[in-house]
Amino acid sequence: DGIRDIGVTGVQTCALPICNDFFNKLTGCSYGEWTWSTDADAIRVLSPDGTQVYYQGAPANCQADDVYKFGADGSFTYNANGQTFDVQSGYTCQNSKANASSFRVVTSGTNPKILLAALTTGTGRPFIGTTDIPENNLYEVMSYTANTMTLRTLIEGSGGIIIDIKLKKQVPLTLADIKNLLTGNGSKSWKLDPSGGANAIIVGTESNPGEYYG
Repeated sequence: DGIRDIGVTGVQTCALPICNDFFNKLTGCSYGEWTWSTDADAIRVLSPDGTQVYYQGAPANCQADDVYKFGADGSFTYNANGQTFDVQSGYTCQNSKANASSFRVVTSGTNPKILLAALTTGTGRPFIGTTDIPENNLYEVMSYTANTMTLRTLIEGSGGIIIDIKLKKQVPLTLADIKNLLTGNGSKSWKLDPSGGANAIIVGTESNPGEYYG
């Protein structure tokens, strides 16, 4: 299929310098946790030739807190933090979906790619970002920095429709970050989120935050 696997058992390295650099930024040489970008175009759906934008927008509320953990040992962990925004269930918030337990970085061309392993439990297909089915379980890395990356995949069975996904690395918030989020370096007004799946009020225990009410 033209894809050359350049991972090895254990800590994965790559033959190409760009792939080594990407892998180190992806995993932090130990593990890296990635979640959705807050940009208004964090999700983009494009025509097969990439010239038309069919859709673009920010992630849904129950989608925005998803975390994807990439380990330097090739492990992959998905944490929905409650619910998965499921394309196959009519674009609604559903119970957390099963996902891959491992990944590889491969190369076939200029850009590195992330290849997810098949599911070992549950049903369906592995995914990063949206639950659209990625062709060959493969995501091309269109751009990346130490704290951001944009992935691209073809939606299987769609005739080549493209989906771009923007992620950011999870990093501890500083006091300045929190102040900026709350005030926007000025002032902001806040209200409870009434949208479905937002869980604006949660009552429970530390081990099960929604035990009594979500």
